[in-house]
Amino acid sequence: MNVEKKQPLRPLGHGKPVTRRELISQGVISGGAMVLTPSFLGAIYSQTAEGQESIAGSCPQDPPDTNADPAAIVIELSGGGNIAGANVFVGGPGGQGERLQSYASLGGGPATPTTPQYGLVWNSTSRMLQGINSIITDQVIKDKVKGILYCTISNDDLQTNLYLPTHHLVHAGAFGNIAKLVGKFGNESGTRTVTGFKSPGLTAVSINSPNDVRSIVERHKISLTLSDAAMSSILKTSKNMGIDSLCKISRRSLSEQMAAICGCRYEKSYQLATKFSADALDPTKDAEINRIYGTANATDEACISKLVIGGNAGVGVILKDGYDYHDGTRTTGDAKDFEAGVTIGRILAYAASKGRAVSIMIVTDGGVSSNASGAWVADSGVRGAALQFSYHPNGVQTLGSPQIGAYKNDETVNAAMNAVSNSPSNLALAFTANYLALTGKQDDLQKLFPNNPISASLQTYLVYKKSS
Repeated sequence: MNVEKKQPLRPLGHGKPVTRRELISQGVISGGAMVLTPSFLGAIYSQTAEGQESIAGSCPQDPPDTNADPAAIVIELSGGGNIAGANVFVGGPGGQGERLQSYASLGGGPATPTTPQYGLVWNSTSRMLQGINSIITDQVIKDKVKGILYCTISNDDLQTNLYLPTHHLVHAGAFGNIAKLVGKFGNESGTRTVTGFKSPGLTAVSINSPNDVRSIVERHKISLTLSDAAMSSILKTSKNMGIDSLCKISRRSLSEQMAAICGCRYEKSYQLATKFSADALDPTKDAEINRIYGTANATDEACISKLVIGGNAGVGVILKDGYDYHDGTRTTGDAKDFEAGVTIGRILAYAASKGRAVSIMIVTDGGVSSNASGAWVADSGVRGAALQFSYHPNGVQTLGSPQIGAYKNDETVNAAMNAVSNSPSNLALAFTANYLALTGKQDDLQKLFPNNPISASLQTYLVYKKSS
C-alpha cells in the first residue's frame, strides 16, 4: 500500500506565519473564537493586534488574587415580595427597636413577636428566616453573618427599577478570573431588570446549568491572565520558530504549549492551565456543592455560587420568579419566602465551606400589603425594602443600627428619611458602599462614582466596617 508522504506546511511565499489570519491559513490554529483550550497560541493571537512587535520578555504572571475581596451575589425576587414586616422586623427612625403603631398591612400585628439573628431583628414567624436556618445550622457560622435592612421604595412590577448594584460592584473591583458578571441572561444585567450605572462594555455571561459553567472555559481568553509583556514575548518567540515547530507545539496539551513557548517552569504553566479546566469549574464535581445543594446542584443558583465564590466570576445575579404573590392567601407567599431563605442560606453555607467572604444583596421590584388576617392582597411599593447579608471567616464587624432608613406609623417607607429611601439608584450605591466597607475601602465610593448623593453623609449609610 502506498502511503502519501505528508509535506510540511509551507508559508506559500508569505514568510513565517505571524498573524492570526496566517496561522489559521497554515492550520496552526483554528478559526472562530480562540479559546483557552486546546490552543494556547490561538488564544494569544486572537487577543493581539496582527503584526504586533515584541517589547519585552516575561513569563505569564500569576492571576490576580480574586479572593482578596468578598464575593458578591445579587438575588432579585421578581414580583415585589415582602421583606420588611412579615420577615425582617422594621421600625421607625430609632431603628428596629422603635415599634410602629401597627403592622397590620405588613403581615403582622401590633404585638408582633420578634427574634434576633444575623445581626437583625426578625419577625419570629418569618419564613425567610426559617429557610436560612434550614441550611445554616452551625451557630459558629451564624455568628459570622451580619445583615442590613434598607427601607426603600421601588416601583411595582417594573424592570426599570435601578437598584441593581452589579455594574457598580464590578467597577469597584469585584473581578473574577474568567468572567466579571454572570447571571440567568447573557445581557447587560444578567437578569430582566436594567442597570442604572453602566460599566462600559460589561455584559453578563449566561449561566443556567453545569454545561454553561463547563463551556465558560471555552469562552475565556487566556490572554486575560497574561501581561502585555508576556504576550509580546510569546509573539516574539513564536515568530522566531519554524513552521514545523509551531505545528508540533499546537498539538501538545495546553500546559506543554505554555512551557515550550514561554520557557517557564512546567509546574507553573500546568497550574495555570488546570485552574481553569472544565473539571475544576464543574459544580457537579464539587463535593461541597453536592452536600449543600444536593440534587439541585444542576440549577443556576448552584452554578453561580460555584463560579462567584470560587473567584472565577466577579459578580453573580440570581433571578427568582414568583414573588408577585398577593393572591389573597398567606400560603403562596410563605412558601416563596422560605425558598428565598434557602437560597440565601446555601450561598452562605458554601462560602463558609470555602473560607471565602461573601456579600449577598436582595432586591425586589415593589412590595406587598396584607389584610387584617395577614393574607397578601395587593402590590405596594411604598412598603418596600432590601437586604444585605455578609459573611466573613473571621466574623463581620458592624457599626450602629442595621436598619438604614425607617418606616412611618402608617406602615409605609418614610420617603424623606435619606437619599436611599425613595431612590433605587441610590440603593445600589449604598449596597456598594457597604461592600467596600467590608475591606475598609468605603472612601473609594467618591472616587469611583464622583458627586454621588450619598458620599457627603456616608456614615449615614454604613453598617459594615473592615473585618480583621
